[in-house]
Amino acid sequence: MSRRAGARNVAGVRYQLRLTAALLVRAAQGVFPATALTPEGLEDVDTVPTPGAERRYVQAKEQASADAFLGLGDLADFLAHVAPMLRDDPDATGCLVTNGGFGGGLAATGWEQCLEPAPNVVANIAAVVDGVGEAEVGSLLRRVRLVKDAADLTGAAMDLADLRDIDPAVAQLALDRCLMVAADASAEQASRPAGRPVTLALGELDVAVDAAMRAVATAAVPMDRLRRVVAPLTFRVESALPVEDFLSGVDVRPEHIAAGLDVARRDELDAIANGLASDRLALIVGPSGTGKSALLWRAAAEHAQRMRVWRVHAIAEANVDMVVAAIEQQRPSESYPLLVCVDDIGRASRAGWRRAGEALLEMSGVYIVGAAREEDFAVADALRRAVIVRPTLTRQAAKEIGRLLRERGVRPVMAVDEAWGQARGLLMEFLHLVVAGRRLSTVLAEQAAGLEDPARATELAVARYVTAAHSVGLDVDPGTLLRRGGGPDLAAALSRLNREHLIVESKAGTWSGLHELRSAKLRALLHERPPPRIADTLAAVVEDAPAAAVAARLPVIVREAGDSMTIADAVTRRVASAGTDSAQWLEAARLADVAEHARACVRVARTLPLSMNLGQWLMLAVGARFAGVDLSVLPETFHQQAAALPAPDPALFRRAAAAVDEDEWLRRITAATPVDGARLLEALETGVAWTTTASARLAGAAPSGDVRVAARWIASAHRACADDAARAALLTALPPPAARLDALRDEWPLLIDAELDHANGTARTRFIHPIDGAQSPEARAAELASTVLDLLPEAHVAEVTVARYDGADLPILGRTGPHKAIPRENMPPQVVTRWNRGFNDWVERELSSTSLTARLRQQAAAVTLARDVVLTMVERLVRPGDADRKSLRRWEQRRQQLQRDAAALGAMPATEPVLLAPLGSPPSKRGDDAAQALDTAASAAQQFAEAAADPDAAASRQRMRLVGSQLRDAGEHFRAATATGAARLAGEPDPLDPTLTAVLGDAATVLIGFADGATIDPPPERLTAAALRDVAAAIRDRQLRDERELLRQALAEVPGASVDAARPVRSGAKPSMVAEPRRWLLPVAPAAHAAAVEALLRLVRAAPSAHPLAFRVIAAPAEAGVLYSYTATVIGARDPFPVIDIDELHELAQQAGLPVRPGRFVAETAEIIGALGRASRAAVAAALLSGTRQEPELRQQASDELQRAQGLLRTIDIPDVADPLRRIADAVAAETTDVSPGTLALEIDDMHTHGTVGPCVTTLEVAVQAAATA
Repeated sequence: MSRRAGARNVAGVRYQLRLTAALLVRAAQGVFPATALTPEGLEDVDTVPTPGAERRYVQAKEQASADAFLGLGDLADFLAHVAPMLRDDPDATGCLVTNGGFGGGLAATGWEQCLEPAPNVVANIAAVVDGVGEAEVGSLLRRVRLVKDAADLTGAAMDLADLRDIDPAVAQLALDRCLMVAADASAEQASRPAGRPVTLALGELDVAVDAAMRAVATAAVPMDRLRRVVAPLTFRVESALPVEDFLSGVDVRPEHIAAGLDVARRDELDAIANGLASDRLALIVGPSGTGKSALLWRAAAEHAQRMRVWRVHAIAEANVDMVVAAIEQQRPSESYPLLVCVDDIGRASRAGWRRAGEALLEMSGVYIVGAAREEDFAVADALRRAVIVRPTLTRQAAKEIGRLLRERGVRPVMAVDEAWGQARGLLMEFLHLVVAGRRLSTVLAEQAAGLEDPARATELAVARYVTAAHSVGLDVDPGTLLRRGGGPDLAAALSRLNREHLIVESKAGTWSGLHELRSAKLRALLHERPPPRIADTLAAVVEDAPAAAVAARLPVIVREAGDSMTIADAVTRRVASAGTDSAQWLEAARLADVAEHARACVRVARTLPLSMNLGQWLMLAVGARFAGVDLSVLPETFHQQAAALPAPDPALFRRAAAAVDEDEWLRRITAATPVDGARLLEALETGVAWTTTASARLAGAAPSGDVRVAARWIASAHRACADDAARAALLTALPPPAARLDALRDEWPLLIDAELDHANGTARTRFIHPIDGAQSPEARAAELASTVLDLLPEAHVAEVTVARYDGADLPILGRTGPHKAIPRENMPPQVVTRWNRGFNDWVERELSSTSLTARLRQQAAAVTLARDVVLTMVERLVRPGDADRKSLRRWEQRRQQLQRDAAALGAMPATEPVLLAPLGSPPSKRGDDAAQALDTAASAAQQFAEAAADPDAAASRQRMRLVGSQLRDAGEHFRAATATGAARLAGEPDPLDPTLTAVLGDAATVLIGFADGATIDPPPERLTAAALRDVAAAIRDRQLRDERELLRQALAEVPGASVDAARPVRSGAKPSMVAEPRRWLLPVAPAAHAAAVEALLRLVRAAPSAHPLAFRVIAAPAEAGVLYSYTATVIGARDPFPVIDIDELHELAQQAGLPVRPGRFVAETAEIIGALGRASRAAVAAALLSGTRQEPELRQQASDELQRAQGLLRTIDIPDVADPLRRIADAVAAETTDVSPGTLALEIDDMHTHGTVGPCVTTLEVAVQAAATA
């Protein structure tokens, strides 16, 4: 069979496309049994069926009018074409569809009925169809549907509008896009391999609707605003800039390329072209002065000959949809591609790059080329797929540039070789040396000296200010320059500085340095002869710039200033005039102190002879030295080294906190909103000491109405009291503890009891576990304990018990309450821990790689080394006698090198400023999977070396299991890193080489198999990755054969449990320590399910320790090899666990190649049961919390959930499913009127805690099974 041609400009194609779009909508509605469509597949349209449905091969025949018809000849032609497909798939059907009618004795059957052909029809068609007998013709015709379908797009648009709740006009636009996508897919089909056709999933409708809505929104944007964000680029406008001025250093723009002023760099341009061809995304990344922008626009100009080019001027987060819609409206496709160009990725004006880039690359035919400074570029900017091109000025490239310059009449002043030797790889530096015979720094020094002319005083002041601000990431508003002393000559000064390429005006009207390399050098040159010093100018920037911008950059400003006290004075002046928003200044000042302390600690740590990773050592040493963490188990050497770390000096914060007196702070706190007042109180901690009078005033002003904010307010005020008298005054002025706990019970979700034992200072609370189960009881308990300790400074311990819905203790991991008992000293407040997080973030920043390029190169080298070390390690294991002393020594050297490289692998470079974690935010996720994989692999290699040296052969063999487990963990980390993706450098080794994942996994199999006594047959030649794969495969196959036999023996006496149907499927979240960790999916007849589970439990329980099959056998209800859509059972080490839900079961079945019976109303039944359970829980919770503010909310929730369940019930037309559900719904309805509230909720609790099944749950299980087997 071959696919159809895929033409789009032939008669009937418009009807075929309309029908495709209409069928997509019907499939989304659930009235057409398809999950996807393949246009121009084996027929005009092939369906990918829903589970349990048949595949349909649809041929579309457009008629000129509704009166025209198809006859026997048309049916014969259709049957001749569709017969091979129907023979290959005995369940498939053919559909002959037309917008006209049927004649010649034929009548339309519709989409759901098949043809019942008359004998004469069968005979007539058999007579004209070659190679098909009359009997087969009759059989095939009974699998054919004759359908009259107008493929009405207006009706389809209305259906889509109802389905997606959108305006019909938007739906019509979406369908227009679907037609275009279907046409493109049809055209592309002929060039695709037969096994990989273009398929349109139902998600195409969502994409089309989203695109239509963006298009409508973009249409309302004025054109001049749109073109300031994104615009087409033609390279027709040429710059009149003389070549000498161009080569002196400017920000390269497209008009410079159009004028031919740049020097093409062939190697980099070829790398960009290759990156676009392979990944559709090429990013030019390098330090300032390497010619990135020139390369970007030159590459765009070269590609403009074969694709459209659009330029993105700005991608703020607010503009992302506008950019995406503007590109989408150009209708890019592979036959009509479009190149998007984005410069300055990583800058604030490109904040929406990542979201926009992801959306653009989802469009067929869109290619992206971008450029970014090394120091601005973050790994996330690579969108997990970019090819990174790093401009490098090689000697050959320098010679080629010299030749081109001579051809243009530019005579080199310095020899190319000499200039190249002094340029340090920077193109801008090289051009300056060749053209002017001087370094860029020399040219800039001359410009800076020229500004010292007294007549240019305004220009000097402006240049100093703008370059200093630019150096810390801030642009300057012209109004600021005017206030800073700019007189009538300011405009002329700005104009002249702009002409001399010293500063530049942005489209937004702000001023910044022209180029980062120039700005950094100019700032230093303009401050060589103070006053003012750099610190003085930066202090002026701090006083002038917007508060939020300065606060975010303050740690960087302090570092660049070199004089923190000058900056502290400026901050103090800002705090003094700040008013109620002072908190951000205090937080920024403290974070700047934290950053300085982190940098000082890193400097000292780098001088110490450490035996572990520097970052890990610092976390431990700082905790032991300054946070009181007990690490007495570590050797004395550690503590001696930790003592060398400098103590923190919060000088900047203390100055900021002293900016105003106590009365003014009290005024600002009480004048702010409760949330802002609590934030200011927390920001002031350790900076003020509240007196007795102030403490009483703060207690009197404590907010009400939000108990969490009140708790923060009270706790912060209490911690900052000057002495015991002030603390006593605070507590006296507060409401008594019982009143505060009543307020907590009134607001805290499902809190049923709260009291303070004054005798021992223990606060005891009880809350019911969450209604929806979205948050774990453990997490809620920890959060409640923290809030109670904040709310009650009188309490020394917070005890929290999680309750069932009858008020009894909820067993958690076999333990009843209290589930949390936390002393105050063990619960540091978040206002303290987030400063520790800030310190850790700054340490990580200091230790991170200098650039993404450096990190990728380090990682690629370490990956190659890890692969070789692991391969040699396995070779030593399987051929222990072959290694001589020299090769063993060489392996040990490489193992140690891997350990050093993994430890020295810096974090991915950070470009965003380090900010305070918001209160209540979860801990940040540290580390990255690739680094973790390499570190774990290095550790496994060390463990292997120690195990191999163990004289006890039996112990050595068993230790190999742990080494194999470590390698498996390393493989999982590296697989996760590969799935996340990363950039790669053009022409260099892949930092995520997928062969390492395979080597780690195969090595783990061999080592664990060795520990189990498996026979290992190594190849005669040196062990390669491919040979290792074969050795590991043999071990896995032997294990699976042995396990299948074990299962066969265990189930020999259980009828209806066929081990032949068992299939291996992917391992669980934590793979077992066996050579082959995949699990067994075992279909079992429902009648035999209980007996099979018991037989398997006997097998695993008989093992003296954990059986290899424990948690690796899934017994799934099935009939004749077809799985049912309800929960399967995992055989644990001692007990069964019904933890494989329906969605996961479908995934595992797909892996195993086993069909799943879809049932009917399975999803609706699950939703109804969930809603009824929540309704019952809400009803009983309302009764337990009677009289609180929560009671009416809970009663409303119970009513809403019940109505939702009843609404779904009305859609179920199978009595065996609906009747049991309706009985429980009626019972829950009675619960909501206080008749035995919580009956169902308590049964669910009993099932989870005691394993008992009550009558309500039994009834629900009947409905579940009926739905699954329907």
